[in-house]
Amino acid sequence: MKNRVLKNQKGITLIALVITVVILSILATVATYSGINSIKSARFTTFTVEMKLMQTEVNELYDKYKAGDETVLSLGEDITNNDQAKTVLSTIGIANTEFSNYRYYSINTVKSLGIDGIKENEFIINIQDRKVVSYEGFEYDGVTYYTLESLPKGLYNVEYEETIYTKDVEAFQTEDTKPYLPGKEFERVDGTDLTTGLVVTDGTNYWTWIEVPKSIYTNTTYNEGTPPDDSKDFENIERILNNYTGTLLSRNGYTDEWYDGQGNTESETTNPNDTTGCGLTAQQYKDLKETMLSSVYKNGGFWIGQYEVGADTYPAKEDNSRTLVIAQGKYPYNYITCANAQIKSSQINNGDYTSSLMFGIQWDLVLKHLQVKGGLSVDELTKDSTNWGNYNNATFRIENGEYTISNSFVSNTVDTSEYVENNKKLQNRSILMTTGASSRNCKMNIYDIAGNVGEWTLEKNNKNEYPSIGRGGDALRKRK
Repeated sequence: MKNRVLKNQKGITLIALVITVVILSILATVATYSGINSIKSARFTTFTVEMKLMQTEVNELYDKYKAGDETVLSLGEDITNNDQAKTVLSTIGIANTEFSNYRYYSINTVKSLGIDGIKENEFIINIQDRKVVSYEGFEYDGVTYYTLESLPKGLYNVEYEETIYTKDVEAFQTEDTKPYLPGKEFERVDGTDLTTGLVVTDGTNYWTWIEVPKSIYTNTTYNEGTPPDDSKDFENIERILNNYTGTLLSRNGYTDEWYDGQGNTESETTNPNDTTGCGLTAQQYKDLKETMLSSVYKNGGFWIGQYEVGADTYPAKEDNSRTLVIAQGKYPYNYITCANAQIKSSQINNGDYTSSLMFGIQWDLVLKHLQVKGGLSVDELTKDSTNWGNYNNATFRIENGEYTISNSFVSNTVDTSEYVENNKKLQNRSILMTTGASSRNCKMNIYDIAGNVGEWTLEKNNKNEYPSIGRGGDALRKRK
């Protein structure tokens, strides 16, 4: 695949954002909340956050137990001689005949599991039933609460894994993929599913699920005999993902590697805190990449914007003050550097999830998804997008939105024979369109992967004078 930034007729670089929603493990399987109404103390925040973190860990241990690993049941300490643990269990209605299924998790036990973010709470855990009980509890208005679900509605409204997917996402979970709602305000778009492209919305923005089968990690074709140890085995997870994309691996000279404003890697730079390259410090880049790999591994996929990121207005020059929108009929968010694109894309973060530009491996996984689920051939994905993309060698009907001539957008009903006749784009004519202007350029409910504008990614080029990488755009043009 030839990768370069699409340019308009005047040579101005046109760059749009592709937003990847990467769920944090804290919210992948646990709960959603309605907010704090009457109390906003740091103590309450710590209690709820740490309880959710532990619930996530217990869900993972339960998965290992169901897979046959009974050693996880011996984690923690026996509560036979722990009077406080037994009192707490009795208080919340657990019969003493069930005590043997619970274990005490001290801070040392929590630390040994490598869970980041738990500093205060200790727990009483039942892995078989996926129960998490606070050892000390949280006292409010004269009452002590030991579980999240026991907190009064309005103080905290929690729904556990069995009921969190109240808006019809749970029905699409399989052994290989587990789509999730990134937050309580999200819901599935009616009529979408894993077969045609599962879409969720927060009412303003739209994301499509990219399936990355969990089974690839145990498949010797991809793991080469070495599966990941767990969700923190980042090196092996990334290696297997690269093997899975196979012939679609399109990063010739590109790496998912941090760089500064001069194109220097972490080992080469004198300032690892420089954010002028890709909008992140070296440590932020590492943390974000590891979060992404862990999430893809545990959930069997990730969300990307259904449309190119746009705004309600179109600029004549760089204007980073516009609000990002991932929806149909918006003006592509162009005239922006990679660093600013990353900063802007992270602002879609709503607290329950993390948003960012895509890493290179994610772009390749999108192509793999379009091959496996969308039926596109390797050649269509790597050499010639004429039949499904919107590079200038393709013709298609502009159904929704506008197109631009010399950066001045006009309605698709205006007849401009040089570019469009009867709303149909003429072959070998480059035009810029609003987002989602033609359903013909949509595969698996993802619009405009090939053509229209290029997309910044968090990849480094091997050329320091121009280290930032753009995907899409003219990268899938027809080759002679």
